Amino acid sequence: MEIERFGGVRDHARMQEVVSLARQRRATILHTLVSHDLRAHMISECRRQAVEAWDLMGPALDRLAESFRMRPQEQPGMIEQLREARTRVIEAVD
Repeated sequence: MEIERFGGVRDHARMQEVVSLARQRRATILHTLVSHDLRAHMISECRRQAVEAWDLMGPALDRLAESFRMRPQEQPGMIEQLREARTRVIEAVD
């Protein structure tokens, strides 16, 4: 099995490219899109192109929003920001 990561998919055009590539390779897409609009588009595009997709982030965000009665910020890239901040702290200690 081969795993390929496509980070920074934040617009519909790029999403269509990734889904088309997955269709050509007969691959499954696992995604962690935080934007409700992009998640809905991913689901729609995968259905249109007959590509299996698993939404790993959406159900958790929906449940958290319901539990806390708050809307998610839908701000992509926060994991990368945390990694960069952690790296800076580690470099500062060294």
